[in-house]
Amino acid sequence: MNLFNAIDKPYFYEGARALLGKSAAAFIDDYKFSISPATDDRPYYFNFFKWESLAEILSLQRRAGFSLIELGYLVLVFTLIQALLVSVLLVLLPLRFVPRENNAPDRPYIAAVMLYFVLIGLALLFVEIAFIQRFILFLGDPVYAVAAVLCGFLVFSGLGSFTAPFVRRCCRINPVVLAVTGITIVILASLWLHPLVFQALAIQTTAIKLIASVALIAPLAFFMGMPFPIALNSVSERAGWLLPWAWSVNGFASLMSAIVATLIAVHFGFTSVMLLAVLFYSLAALVFALNLTKQVHSDSVNASS
Repeated sequence: MNLFNAIDKPYFYEGARALLGKSAAAFIDDYKFSISPATDDRPYYFNFFKWESLAEILSLQRRAGFSLIELGYLVLVFTLIQALLVSVLLVLLPLRFVPRENNAPDRPYIAAVMLYFVLIGLALLFVEIAFIQRFILFLGDPVYAVAAVLCGFLVFSGLGSFTAPFVRRCCRINPVVLAVTGITIVILASLWLHPLVFQALAIQTTAIKLIASVALIAPLAFFMGMPFPIALNSVSERAGWLLPWAWSVNGFASLMSAIVATLIAVHFGFTSVMLLAVLFYSLAALVFALNLTKQVHSDSVNASS
């Protein structure tokens, strides 16, 4: 030990011994950099950044400490801050000048509308980004994965949006609750089903894999296309002046979610991103059931009476 790298202590030997022993998990947790192995769920091979080490690294700046910082991660953090500031300035701030109606709804209803569209904006991109990463493994090329996932989600979520008014009129069950139930079932089933399909079709041609990819995406995308237009229709019946706010906060959340999903995946993996999307959709369905539909129903009853 310590022959080819002459240092004060045999750190490399001690590290290798710790990683091969029973204290491997503790050694990885206590290490100043992230050295946990990359996986298909967390495919960030070159990420070694730890927040708790940042202050110490910056203190070594004059001793080339800056080279020890994983810049890719920090660029992602700064991108999030930049996107947040620019979105507030260009998207949300101008909405303060949107004229309000005289019979404006109460503040809890307005807050519920904002929260609902933020939640579905976050959840939608969470699912899409996780699916892009998952289908890269299946298709073997990021370009094919992005094309298949975006095509599948755009086409079939559009079909879901097209059928949403019919579902709202014909279904006795709350339509958003119905859509979110479908989303939850398909996402949870995909965590088990996709690996089986990917393994079974691993040796097939790219064309067959692309067809299979779109077929796997279609049911989920169909259900994901419903919550947005259903809620827009509901809000337009109660307070039409809130529609620009609904569109804008949804776009704001969609922009934020692309960066936040990546940060979460770096630390916890893409499975956690998908489970968070399920949570966001479930919370959105709860907000819709408790606030948005109740307001529309009460208004219609008052008008008929």
